[in-house]
Amino acid sequence: GVAGAVAVFAVERMVKEGAGFAIVENGGDIALKIDRDVTVGVFQDDERFRDIAFRIPEREGIFGICSSSGKIGPSVSLGRTSISTVFSDDVILADACATALGNLIRDGGQQEMSSALETIGKKEGVDGCVSISDGLMAMFGNVPELIRAEHKGIKASSIVF
Repeated sequence: GVAGAVAVFAVERMVKEGAGFAIVENGGDIALKIDRDVTVGVFQDDERFRDIAFRIPEREGIFGICSSSGKIGPSVSLGRTSISTVFSDDVILADACATALGNLIRDGGQQEMSSALETIGKKEGVDGCVSISDGLMAMFGNVPELIRAEHKGIKASSIVF
């Protein structure tokens, strides 16, 4: 929750100062206030899902897209997902739930992923969640459109969000 808290507090300050568009990424946890559609690349290590991104439509208020990985980055995870991502209007909740989702997926099997996604996705305040593990991708709830992350020769997955 700390990284998400730092990100949301920074965006709240920018909005207080008059920003209509602000994005802060802190260790895989993103707080956003957007006045137009944006594309958020998914940085993970599974080549089968290389160059994917989420198209995030313009929306009101500050919200979060937070991720956890058992394979990438310095943070400790008890699970072994390439990435687990949670979408919520509550950035701190999204951060905590992304960590929990990643921790719940240890063997990466379809049944375990499905159960973990349902457990996290049904929590009050969680809009949706996605996980990639051992060649499988699973989603639950309201998840933004998944797209190829290449635009004019720039691959969004090469931009660490």
